[in-house]
Parts: sequence; C-alpha cells; structure tokens
Amino acid sequence: MRGFKYDQLNVVIDGGMTASAACPNRMDPPTSQIAMNMIDRVEVLKGPYALRYGNSFGGTINFISTEPGFSETITPYGRFSGSIESNKAVYRSEIVAGLQNAYSDVSLFGSWSESSAYVDGRGQRINAAFERGSYGLKAVVKPASDHTMNLTLQRNIARDTEFAALPMDLISDKTWLGNLSWNYLPGLESLRAVETTVWFSYVDHFMSNELRELNPRMSNNGTQAETINFGGRTEAEINLATNTRVFSGIDFRSEQAEGIRSREMLMGPMAGNTFYDNAWQKSRIRQTGVFSELQHQRDRFRYVVAARLDVNVAEALDPDDDFLAKNVDLSEMQINPSVSAGVVRSWGNAFETGVWVGRASRSGSITERYINQFPVGVDPYEMLGNPILKSEVNHQIDLVSTWSTSSLRLELNLFQSVITNYISSEIDPDLSPRMAMSPGVRRFTNLDKAYIGGVEGGFSQLLGAGLNHSFQMAWTYGEDLETGEALPEIAPLDVRYSFGATLMNARILPEITLRHVLAQKRISERFGEQESESFTRVDVNLTLLPLQKLRITTGIQNLFDEAYFEHLNRAITGVGEPIHEPGRNFYITVGYSF
Repeated sequence: MRGFKYDQLNVVIDGGMTASAACPNRMDPPTSQIAMNMIDRVEVLKGPYALRYGNSFGGTINFISTEPGFSETITPYGRFSGSIESNKAVYRSEIVAGLQNAYSDVSLFGSWSESSAYVDGRGQRINAAFERGSYGLKAVVKPASDHTMNLTLQRNIARDTEFAALPMDLISDKTWLGNLSWNYLPGLESLRAVETTVWFSYVDHFMSNELRELNPRMSNNGTQAETINFGGRTEAEINLATNTRVFSGIDFRSEQAEGIRSREMLMGPMAGNTFYDNAWQKSRIRQTGVFSELQHQRDRFRYVVAARLDVNVAEALDPDDDFLAKNVDLSEMQINPSVSAGVVRSWGNAFETGVWVGRASRSGSITERYINQFPVGVDPYEMLGNPILKSEVNHQIDLVSTWSTSSLRLELNLFQSVITNYISSEIDPDLSPRMAMSPGVRRFTNLDKAYIGGVEGGFSQLLGAGLNHSFQMAWTYGEDLETGEALPEIAPLDVRYSFGATLMNARILPEITLRHVLAQKRISERFGEQESESFTRVDVNLTLLPLQKLRITTGIQNLFDEAYFEHLNRAITGVGEPIHEPGRNFYITVGYSF
C-alpha cells in the first residue's frame, strides 16, 4: 500500500485482534486467517494517522465483523453460497446459520475452498493447488440494555497448498483464533462508551518439499513452525464539550514465533546426514501502548489530533549459535512515540479539502530482527535478521480534496513521506547461503533516509438511465535518499476504469472493468529486483437477483487471455522468471439468504 508493506502495515480484526505468519515465507499471512464470510466491511486507513488501532506506520487495514441483530421473537436466519471457476478449477462454499432474540444472537459459520493448478496467459501450468477451510462460533449476548458481550471462536485448516515460487509447500496449517469483548454504553453526558477486548491466536504450521516431483531429489526438507499471539485493549469514548469527543485507551500485544527446519541429505558427500536450522529462534516481541484521539467539529472545520506511545521489548529465547556469531546483542527495548493531526475544511455543500500530518515510529518485526537465513522476500535470497535495528520513523503529509454531489464524486490525494532509519536489506557478499538454490544472503539493515511519495485519485459518476462509471489511479515513487537508488517493491502506475448499469429495479447489474498497469523499470539492484512489463486486463461481470434472497454472479476474468505478471510477484524457484497471473477464467457464484 503506497510502497509500504509487511509489518509497516497494521492488519487487525475489529481494531485489535491479529495473527502472525508461522511460515517465514508468508505462506500464511495474517489476512489468510480471516473468515471473510463473517466480515461486513474492510476499512483501509492510509498513512500514520489511525493510532487508536495500533502502530499505524504506513497504514491500517481494519477488518470489521458483521453487526449482531436482535428481534423480539426467536428468529432463525442464515446464508449459503457456492462458486466455481474454470481456470484453476476453484470450488468455494460457505454457510452461516443462527438464531436471534431480544437478548442474544448466536451463529455458526463455515467455509471451504479448493483449487488445482492454473494456466496462465502463455498457456503454461502454474502449480497453485490448495485446500482451505474454516468454521466457528459467534455469540453475542445482551444481558442489559447498556451491556453487550461478544465471543468469537474460529478454527482454520489448510493442507496440500502449492507455492511455485518457494522451495517448500504448505502441508498443513491449523489455526485457532478467539476474541472476547465487552461493550458498555452508560448513556452519561461525559462517558459515552467503554469497550474492552481480549484475544489470542495460535498457528500450527508444517511445510515441506514432499509434494515436489524432484529429479534428482537432493534432500528431504521440512519445517514445523508455530506462532502464539495474545493481547487486549480497552478504550473509552468521552465527551469533553459540545462537538468534542476523545477516544483514549491502552493496548497490549505479545507475539512469539518458533520453528525448526530439517534437511535430510540424500545425495552428495553429505548423504545420510540431517541438518536442523533454527528459523525463528523462539523469538518474542511484547508491545504495550497508550493512545488518545481528539475529534472536534467547529463551523466548517473538523479537527483530529492523535497520539500514541509504545514500549517494545524483543528477545530470542532459543538463539542459534551461528546467529549469535553474527549478532552480539539479541535483546532490545525501544520506546516509539507517534503523533498525527488533521484538519478538514468544507467549502460549501460539495467541496472539501483536508491536510493530514503525522510522525510514526515502529520497531523491527520478528522477521526483520531474528530470521535466521531463510528466503522470506520476493526472491530466493536468504535473509538474516538484525536484532539491534533502529526504529524506523515515518514523517508524512497528505493533502486531500473531494467534490461530492448526488451524481458525481471526485477525489485527489497527494502524499509525501520521509522515512529515517528505513528498514531494508542488502546483499552481504561475505555470507554464504545454506541452500544450493539460493543466490546469496541479504542482511536486514537501516538505510539513513528514504522518500516515498505519490498521487491517488479518481471519480465515480451516475450518468442517468441506470448507467454509471468510475475511474481510479495510483502511482508511487520511492527513493533511497542516501544513494539515489530506487526503493524495492514499489508498484508502478495503476489505472482502472469500470462502466456498469443498474437495470430492472436493480435486478440486473452488468459491469465491464479495464485495468492498465505501466512497466516498472525503476528497480533496486541492491535488493536483487527485476523489471516488469506493462499490461492491460479486461473483466466482465453480471449480477442477477431473480428473487429477493437469491443472488447469482457470473463473468469472465482476463477476457482477452493477457499474459502478464504483477511487479510484486515472486519468481518461480529454479527458473528465475516471475509467476504469471491466471489466463482467461469463467466463474459463477450462487448465494441464498433467509
């Protein structure tokens, strides 16, 4: 997002809960553990401004669960849907069933999806099979009009998932997530609400190369890894005066990861030997934060001021001897202050402008500090952590302008960011890789100063006669200000246009979407990055609502079978060329709710 990635982005569920990837290669990123059929919407809060939900360094992605419903009588409800795709042979299904009355809303949910390999626009087969499912319970109880208790318990499973760009595949992933919250609405003049949440996540993950048809098979490799996260937050909403309210609270998050890779040598002079690599070194980061946000409305102005202070403590509980030889200090405590302010001015009923400024500081993640020569980037270079990385600091400004009427909305956003102690990585020629297929080792380090800036904009318009269209564009520029070289993993200019219609009282909704992405020739050679070519993709979509509760969606993705890959795609193991995206794909989804 805007050149920010991985742990520079704060990914949370309902403002607090999260999970950590057990795979150093991010086979299971936090977003993969979210039961999307229980999510109402996703808030994308760009920039270092949403400090209530954690350390929002480059932005926050907040997955918000569906709101509970209450009724005077016992009322059953539910939903089920299924879909199929031609390319990849993807099958998906999900179901929700529940009961609600005046004091409770209890539901069970589940989903399952599976896929085989797909064919890209060149007609080549890409290994991308997977099987993944989730099930769980959501119970909301309202013992009194001013109290609400919410319990969510979720189990995720995945197996036999292929990763063409990685040396191993995901054999099994077993995850538990739990969240318990209490909401209190006292109805007082000053104290409006208090919300307290405690949560946990546990990921049990095994990956290996046993699914690979290797000839010759040099070794049998496998990694058993686990992550344990838990935490909580308490937030109070307070009215200070007319049109002035404050959100204040405290939160805590503990993150721990451990995993051992085994390498059983089958050929060569080391045949018969088994080596063990300590991937995570049982590392742990605990972070405690206090935060406050003030919102004030006066005439045509809206003011928002936020502040946050985090204490970050990191340590390795089971350090590897080889890692110790390359890093002396393995424990570190850092204090990270963050502050932001924004003012929005209305210039009449349609036009609005805003200025947002912020400074956010974040410590390195477990991967950046403690990864022990594992390939965790978009290329096969092995990465070596640096426990004493300095906190990187983002100084950012956003200028936002919007024009909104009943039929037209225009938006333009300019942003600039200067990051000191930017956390990146550089190839270290003095270090030797452990795996023969790796071209070398990159060590995490701080760059003195980096710059990220760009522009986003777009419009959406109702044309009349049920017709509508929209346009969006985004472009980001990144530079290491010390060397003048490009920052790595910066996506090129992306332009999207869609044209649709609302027909037959919104029972027929056709749409065509065009996306054009420019080539990215500005790359980081120190990072080992590759250039990417431009591409254009066209999708068509048709949604039908023949009955009030029946919804059918069908369409064609990549209509003209374009052969393309995203700039941020990884390269195929042993080949070196980036993974191309799926070619033409027909799909249909049918859903019914009651």
